[in-house]
Amino acid sequence: MKAKKLILIFIVFGVVGYGVGKTVKTFKKNHDLTDQIQTVLEDHCHCETIAKTTYSHGIQYNKDDGFTSSKVAYELTNCDYSNFDDEVTRIDKLLKTKVDRFETIDHMTLDFISESGHHKITIANGKIE
Repeated sequence: MKAKKLILIFIVFGVVGYGVGKTVKTFKKNHDLTDQIQTVLEDHCHCETIAKTTYSHGIQYNKDDGFTSSKVAYELTNCDYSNFDDEVTRIDKLLKTKVDRFETIDHMTLDFISESGHHKITIANGKIE
C-alpha cells in the first residue's frame, strides 16, 4: 500500500513540476521577445526615453481587444520624426525584420508622448490597426 502511495505522489509531483517548468520556460521566451522589441526601438528611434510600461502573458479578455494571450505596451517620449504615419510604418517594418516571432504578440501598444500631443498606435499580430 505504501509503495502505491509513494508512486502516486511521485507521478503527481512529476506532472506538476513539468507544468511549472513549461510555464516558466514560455514566460522567459516571451519576456526575451519583449526585450528584443525594446532594443530595436531604442536602437532605431530617436526618442528621449523608451520604456516598457506593461507586459502580460496569459489568457485575458478585454471588451476593446477581445481575447489575447500576450500584451505589451511601450511609451516613447519626445521622439524626433517628421510624419507620424511614416514613422509608425517604419517602426512596423523594422520590428518585422529584426525581431523573430514579432507576429506572435497579440496586442502591442506604442504611446508617443510629446509636448505637442499624445498619439497611440496598436499593432495586433503584426498588423497596424
